[in-house]
Amino acid sequence: MNKLALLLGFFLITGTASLAQDPDFSAEDYNVLGTVPEITLDSNEVKQDLIYIFDRIFVEYIVDSDREQYFRWHVVHNLKYINDDNAIEEHNKMYVPLYYEKSIENLVVRVYKDGKLISESLADELKTVELEETEIKLLALKGVEKGCMIETLVIKKLPLDLYDFEYFQDEAPRRSAEFALYVPKYLRFRVRSYNGMKEAKAESGFNRRMYALKQENIPGLLDEKYTFTTSNRMRVHYTMHENTNSGYTFPRYNEMAEQFVDGIMEDFGKGKKAVKTLTKNAKVTPEDDEMLKVYKIEQYLKTNIVGIPGLKQADKLTVLFKQHYGATRDVLRLYMYSFQVLDIDYEVVLTSDRSKRHFDPDFDSWNYLTDVLFYFPGSKKYLDPFANYTRLGQINDNFLGQEGLFCRVFTMTDGFGTSSKIKMIEKNPPAESHDIHNINVKFTPDLQKTVIDYNRSMNSYADLTLRFAYYSQDAEDANELIESFVKGEAEESEIEMGDIKNIDYNDPESLSHPFEINAKLTSAYYVESAGDKILLKVGELIGAQTEMYSEEPRQQPIEIEHTHKYVRNITIEIPEGYQAKGLEKLNIDLQYKNLAGEYSMGFVSSYKVEGNNIIISCEEYYYDLSYPIIQYDDFARVINAAADFNKISVLIEKK
Repeated sequence: MNKLALLLGFFLITGTASLAQDPDFSAEDYNVLGTVPEITLDSNEVKQDLIYIFDRIFVEYIVDSDREQYFRWHVVHNLKYINDDNAIEEHNKMYVPLYYEKSIENLVVRVYKDGKLISESLADELKTVELEETEIKLLALKGVEKGCMIETLVIKKLPLDLYDFEYFQDEAPRRSAEFALYVPKYLRFRVRSYNGMKEAKAESGFNRRMYALKQENIPGLLDEKYTFTTSNRMRVHYTMHENTNSGYTFPRYNEMAEQFVDGIMEDFGKGKKAVKTLTKNAKVTPEDDEMLKVYKIEQYLKTNIVGIPGLKQADKLTVLFKQHYGATRDVLRLYMYSFQVLDIDYEVVLTSDRSKRHFDPDFDSWNYLTDVLFYFPGSKKYLDPFANYTRLGQINDNFLGQEGLFCRVFTMTDGFGTSSKIKMIEKNPPAESHDIHNINVKFTPDLQKTVIDYNRSMNSYADLTLRFAYYSQDAEDANELIESFVKGEAEESEIEMGDIKNIDYNDPESLSHPFEINAKLTSAYYVESAGDKILLKVGELIGAQTEMYSEEPRQQPIEIEHTHKYVRNITIEIPEGYQAKGLEKLNIDLQYKNLAGEYSMGFVSSYKVEGNNIIISCEEYYYDLSYPIIQYDDFARVINAAADFNKISVLIEKK
């Protein structure tokens, strides 16, 4: 028996030779409908592009020790009503990734109109096409028109993973959704629903166990601004819990931490040569303090070695220095082995991206341990090993405000031990993530253009990608990037670039200071003149702003990537003999408290006149990562205040 069979046998096998199928369900026998129901849309459905009449997902575990068969049947069966041209365009074809095609055992797509079968498309009709420079399989459907129904049945044969999840919500409403998980009776699973989905109920038959749910009238989830829609979709997670025959229980979070660390550290002895090469190449010296050593290792690895998910682990880590790529697991080994050799105080953080799913501390599953960070307790800094645009102290901001499994690694006589605890990855301090924009405006002698002295400094998460993009591109592309950023909507401006400061990723001291851009722009964009009167588009000097107006009730909570604050300081020199009118519109004061009673978001602007100068101060801030739906109106008012400021113009006329 091969290694896989032995492993799965320990986890899953009973004394019986095979899994007998429940007469109520068999994936192999499952088929499309014989007929489709007659559909009448209600008053809400007639407004939709597409309506799911039903959406079913069934998962059946097959365990046959005699034939060494261990896999899952995965069945997706749905019926959709096409209600307008947008839905026709989107659903008159089906795209199938190449890797996905290999697992398909049965694929049938039928089109019906007025209860009659119009066309049927099968898996053997898939054709290879190129989409966005990637080869993909395409199934073209015939007869798709308004008022038709499309029935889709896809049955896949998948590896016997012991945990997974399924979505049951997108922009289209569903009249009915069903989920069922079928497993041998000696296996117990934990199943949990999220975001309003009903919980599955367990039932046992003669020789297998079923976890099932059915939910009616699932609303479509709108594509809303400032939220993480994927994380908010109704879904069902399942994970194996226990084999009642063998006594095996699926690991809890603390045991998962041990398994992860053991898997990485098992070849530590063999990896010391690679650590020696790494520290030499990274120019780590004994005189460096702990965080400088960490920074040098990170900078070297992110600059010289690419981690590739799914790649086979290397026999020798030293090969990564020659080929400049390796499995993500090997990159983690280099980080952790180096930290151990250099006696760095660190913790491994296992977590997940909150834009995809919020961490659930009460449902032990590898689904919530998909990403790896490092935490250094002494400095309270994080390191994100696979976000190339971040450096020590910054991480992908979708991990901020997310819980994670913090794992401390310690040395034992026979290897390494692990202690773990679920803790919060703190949000970034707002004071450390600022965007300060200083703008000094003068007019050309003919009053047809503005001459703008531009200074902008951004720090921490405010410059998360722009600074790295400038650093990593060649000089020509980097300059084009910054010029485009500075010009904004005033694309036809003449620009004279000044100093760009603090861009050296080889120098952590440089990155500890704000990314600073200096330039001078001459532009007619901000001026509209009529005779001896000038309209100066003051609001547009801060750049384009988002608006949040919606006729639909808000469905999802507000979520933003990171806390931040914008500070805009604008000085306008009024030409001799002229005066400004309409300045009172620049006074705006909208500030709101969070549920804890603390000021958490706001837009405040004001002005004063000193001689020939108008001095405008404008601040916009968001100090929390999330706000409940009941605070949506407050949040929208702040966002819209910035957009309203953006529309303000000041009249400049002769005295």
